[in-house]
Amino acid sequence: MNYGKVAIFGAGLIGGSIGLDLKKLKIASEITAWGRDQKEIEQVLNAGVADSVTSKISDACKGAEIILLAAPPEAIEHLLGLLPPYLDRGTLIIDVGSVKKSIVQAALKAIGSIPEVEFVGCHPMTGSERRGVENAHSGYFRGAPCILTPADSNSEEMIEKAASFWRTLGMNVIQMSPEEHDLRIGLVSHLPHAVSLALLRSITKTISEPQKIRESAGPSFYDMTRIAASPVSMWSEIYRANAKNLVKSLEDITGELFRFKEALLSGDKKALETYIKEAALLRENI
Repeated sequence: MNYGKVAIFGAGLIGGSIGLDLKKLKIASEITAWGRDQKEIEQVLNAGVADSVTSKISDACKGAEIILLAAPPEAIEHLLGLLPPYLDRGTLIIDVGSVKKSIVQAALKAIGSIPEVEFVGCHPMTGSERRGVENAHSGYFRGAPCILTPADSNSEEMIEKAASFWRTLGMNVIQMSPEEHDLRIGLVSHLPHAVSLALLRSITKTISEPQKIRESAGPSFYDMTRIAASPVSMWSEIYRANAKNLVKSLEDITGELFRFKEALLSGDKKALETYIKEAALLRENI
């Protein structure tokens, strides 16, 4: 599928990687990025992820077939409030936010009454502790899932257009409600990140010297703690936006850790092996 103009708001790691894919695949007639200031504009231009970069929302939106909001959740909601005066009929707005209920609600409030303009919530399930357009690269999305969270008011045409966009980048598209998304992603993405933070904080209470950790740690330590280096402000937003689901998840995992601790304290070999075996079987089935 070929597209007309694609406008990218937030040409960082994700937005920039999308721009590079669109260029490589030659499926957009024009790629325009929006930058907040001259420094950001220069970074995006130097990275070559867009044909042009502008600081004017009106210029970015003008004639755009697709507008991509590739920013943290609160920034996406803020941008949704700024776009309406500049939107053309027939424009599809998509995002990459990792929480969906609050973003979809903000979109309905901001653009729900604008004729022939639709927002379809999207979450490409790619992630890295790195950030910034300097780390953008083509092929970043290939083989990964992308979750669409359409609203009841979305047309089938626009939902399919959003799905086709991500499929063109090599993603496997699935659909669910914003509420189901936030529940699931709270468990498989937000909870692991929180556990990674707690694990590092716990370890360093006993081994405070980084060198001692480095000379002792194996791959499992680095696998478990890699995501703890992710951007602070972005994850603070995510946690706050999905707090209800995350708190429930933390309560559940605290219960599991208590069960594991009780098996250790009891010295019950069978109970400990059963706990480990049950988890191993669960992992094999995923």
